Amino acid sequence: MIVRPMVIVFWVHTALVIASWLSLLWYIFKGKYFLAIHLSPLATLLFYLLSTFLFGSGGLDLA
Repeated sequence: MIVRPMVIVFWVHTALVIASWLSLLWYIFKGKYFLAIHLSPLATLLFYLLSTFLFGSGGLDLA
């Protein structure tokens, strides 16, 4: 129950990792590089670190 709010972040991160790999394959086969898509999984990791730093690992209960 503690990590329940972070399940959405996990699924978004998984989708962005898949998109990152697909952008890398696109670069290999087509020659066009999308840096923003390739680095997008870092955004979810930074969001997780920032939310853990601000709110703690117990969720978003600010009481």
